[in-house]
Amino acid sequence: MQLHVSPQALSMCASNGKCFVNFPGHVELSQWSSFNPKNVFHQELEPRCQNTIKCYKRDMM
Repeated sequence: MQLHVSPQALSMCASNGKCFVNFPGHVELSQWSSFNPKNVFHQELEPRCQNTIKCYKRDMM
């Protein structure tokens, strides 16, 4: 039996304390935090990403 999982099911909700963003997965979230130590995102519960302040491109810098 083959299990099909949509990419959205693997995405991770994360916050830097100012806004929320969905990363494609845990690897991307970890890579972001490694390369951007002054703007680290931490995993949040998925409901926190619903109807909240989304990050703009400037928030990601």
